[in-house]
Amino acid sequence: QRLPYITDKGSNVEGRRIAMSIARECEVAELSDDLFNMIDDASESQQFREQAARTLEHVLPTARLAELIPIATGHAGFDPDDTLRGCALRRLVPEIWSVSQAAPYLHAAQNDHFFGAYDSVLKYHLPKHMTDDDLPTVLDMLIQKTHCFDTLNALQELAEVSFVRALHNLSKPDVCLLAVQLWMSKLKNHQPLPLTEQSPIAKSFKACNELRRKFLSAILNDQRIPVDDLIY
Repeated sequence: QRLPYITDKGSNVEGRRIAMSIARECEVAELSDDLFNMIDDASESQQFREQAARTLEHVLPTARLAELIPIATGHAGFDPDDTLRGCALRRLVPEIWSVSQAAPYLHAAQNDHFFGAYDSVLKYHLPKHMTDDDLPTVLDMLIQKTHCFDTLNALQELAEVSFVRALHNLSKPDVCLLAVQLWMSKLKNHQPLPLTEQSPIAKSFKACNELRRKFLSAILNDQRIPVDDLIY
């Protein structure tokens, strides 16, 4: 009886919301197809499309997770707060996607006055699941993103976690080159660098002189950097 009640647009709004919450808590996987249909239905109210995404995040069987990829990549229609994308990304990573696989689909939130599922993914979920294998792709992405170390930037936490990992992997040539490029690109373009006392990067430099010397050496030995740029 719950199934038609959830999908019936003519049913009581609060009743639909409660029924969907129950389905989420009970992990009713049988609802998956109907939840996908609700998300795809442009005539469905946005609040229920978003609640369907939050419910689907919890009830979708692992074997069907690949079906979330179109939602995570922004192909699920109207999504003004990026809630649909956020819910999909949170389930995909790390179960079937790595952070580096998600990286091409990360952008600034469309609504910068709203903190929801997508913002939570950027601020907490992806940084927690970063691995050394993700570094080349993620560092390259961050080079392209302006102000990624700014405290108001949604990617700040991911940028700082990634850079700290890079500092501990400077022995890997590709990671070392990208870390230097990331730092110098922000410095040369007068974008914020993570030098506040609270920054994990600043704390890493302060805690380990050897780490600081290695990174400075990497900058000075990078033949791509013109001598004039070293004044920065």
